[in-house]
Amino acid sequence: MSEILGVIGDTDITKYIIKNTYKVNSEPVYESWQDGNFRSHRIYTRTKVTGSFDVIFFGEDDGPYQDFLALIASETSQNVLTMGLYVENEAVFKALEVYCELTSSQHAETTDGRIVNKVTVQIEER
Repeated sequence: MSEILGVIGDTDITKYIIKNTYKVNSEPVYESWQDGNFRSHRIYTRTKVTGSFDVIFFGEDDGPYQDFLALIASETSQNVLTMGLYVENEAVFKALEVYCELTSSQHAETTDGRIVNKVTVQIEER
C-alpha cells in the first residue's frame, strides 16, 4: 500500500502508521426519536468520519515521538486537529477537522538501545 493515509500540516505521517491497524471510515449520522406509538424514526443529517490507527516511533531518544506531539499541537486549535486522512469505505482522501485522543500502548527500550513509542490515535470528525 503506497497511498498516503495521513497528513498533519505539510507532514505525511503514513510511514509511522502500522498499516493493519488503520481503520478510518465514514458513517451516517441521524437525528432519531420515538413517537407516541413507540415507532422509531430517523432523519439522515450527514456523514462523519471516525476511526483509529496505531503509530510507532523509533529513535535514540524520544525525539521522533516528541516531534509528532509538537506537530499535532501546531495543527490543533481549541482542541480540534486539522488533518488529512484516507477514508477507507469511501476510497477518498479528505481534509478533516477532528477530535483526537492519543493513548500510549508502549514505551520501551529495544535490545539495540533505541527507544520505541507506540501510540493509538483515535479520531472523530467534528
